[in-house]
Amino acid sequence: MKIEAFGNSTAKTIYNIEYSNIMELPFPEVLELFKSCGLILFQGFGVTYEQMKTFSEKLTLTDTERKIFTTQTYI
Repeated sequence: MKIEAFGNSTAKTIYNIEYSNIMELPFPEVLELFKSCGLILFQGFGVTYEQMKTFSEKLTLTDTERKIFTTQTYI
């Protein structure tokens, strides 16, 4: 996973280098990055609308909701 700053903002861009699916990213690392910068752009993942919706919902859940979500399996 390659991470770069996005312009002069606090946003970051994550480039797909080693993962074929956005859901394979190391979630705790991505979550901490999201908390610290507030906006993450994803490049080169070729995600579908449903994949991005599922991923972004997981990213914005509360801690309790996230614990429930991560015990479930998604495509």
